[in-house]
Amino acid sequence: MIVFNVLIYAALLGVLAMGLSNLVGGIRRRKAGDIAGGVFFVLVAVGFGWAMSFVVVQQHQIAASQVDRADAVRCTATILGQQDAHSRINGAELYRFHLRVRIGGKAPYETDSMAVESPYTGGELGAGRTEYACWADRHDPDRVEIRWADPVP
Repeated sequence: MIVFNVLIYAALLGVLAMGLSNLVGGIRRRKAGDIAGGVFFVLVAVGFGWAMSFVVVQQHQIAASQVDRADAVRCTATILGQQDAHSRINGAELYRFHLRVRIGGKAPYETDSMAVESPYTGGELGAGRTEYACWADRHDPDRVEIRWADPVP
């Protein structure tokens, strides 16, 4: 995945360089068509760069809420609130959940977790289902992954 991102950013830098070269050459030669083409390529590169950065940030936020099973402890999460992150991934919404987490033998604590919520899960939350099994990272208890397929009765 990192190699793919590097290749995409290298291509964007190439398009940006081409646009800047065209823009500067057009200004020097006073050719409106070259200037317009240069501005177009610069705007395309900036737009795609912004979009890629947005996707990478969303992907990082989701990954930050996933727990490696080797470091996971079982827990129960009560959803205290949710906030729409205004992003869609494959038709599902990205949400930030505020949770109360209970791990056996420890005091409950509150934290946040990002998750992609399918329309199915959204319907369950809307119907009042708020408790789910979860995984918490034993080294970083604020890192919690909700197990949507395991609601607590």
